Amino acid sequence: VVFVSTVVGIVAVDMDISLFKVSQACVSVVIFGSAFAALAVFLGGWTGKSSVTLGVGAAVGIGGYLANSFAPLVDALSWAQYFSPIYYYIGGDPLSNGLNFVHVGVLIAASVALVALAAYLFDRRDLAV
Repeated sequence: VVFVSTVVGIVAVDMDISLFKVSQACVSVVIFGSAFAALAVFLGGWTGKSSVTLGVGAAVGIGGYLANSFAPLVDALSWAQYFSPIYYYIGGDPLSNGLNFVHVGVLIAASVALVALAAYLFDRRDLAV
């Protein structure tokens, strides 16, 4: 949906943007969303509570946004940007430069690790109680 609507907008206003770069940016969005989905699955498998899953997921999103926004402005916070999933999504500027495979790899590795941990934790839960 994002790709199609972006292409329609590009054609409608006759912008000079590479559709290949747009597709790479959309792939980056999907991987970014998958990382947050994996975090939600992990939290759900660990706690079993939707309120914790939603609250912590939102806190990670907001905290990641703030870290990514303020780290370039405050020298003492420059390290915090590397803990932000948003940095790994947008830090390489996928619309201008294409996919940054290191950033994509970090998001994919985090997603795989979180889903693996979620499966392990969910399997160990006592669902009968």
